[in-house]
Amino acid sequence: MADRCQAAFGKILSGACYASDIFIESAEKIWAVGGNGVILCGNAEHGFQDVSFKGNNEKLHSITNFKDRMVIASDYALHWFDGHLLSPLKPILDPSINRNIPNPLKVQAVDNVLYYFDSKHGVHTYDGDRWTEIEIPPELLERDFKGLPSSLDD
Repeated sequence: MADRCQAAFGKILSGACYASDIFIESAEKIWAVGGNGVILCGNAEHGFQDVSFKGNNEKLHSITNFKDRMVIASDYALHWFDGHLLSPLKPILDPSINRNIPNPLKVQAVDNVLYYFDSKHGVHTYDGDRWTEIEIPPELLERDFKGLPSSLDD
């Protein structure tokens, strides 16, 4: 299994080999990201090419297309991906948020809005110019969430 995984990801990887996210841009262009900085692009018919760049060993968690550009979430930040290199997505979140290192989980674009999910900093949207925090009701953050109060059902 490890040999097939390494061959599919195009790198000699130490430790576990995994894909953490897949983004289907079209039937002909499918993207995948994963551990050890792996970025793949291709399709089922012609296979996948490793478009990762040498020296990138970060854990890549998520990938999406936002306003005709690829956005990738790594362990510690959001990045633009130009097909060759990662560069910081700017503007960054509010500097007061970034005092503590973020922990990106997922990025997803819907229409012209980028949604960013972070285990430390919650949920934010980005419209291409500025970030907006989406406030999460405290009830939803409880470990043993049993539903919203019935008064909200009306």
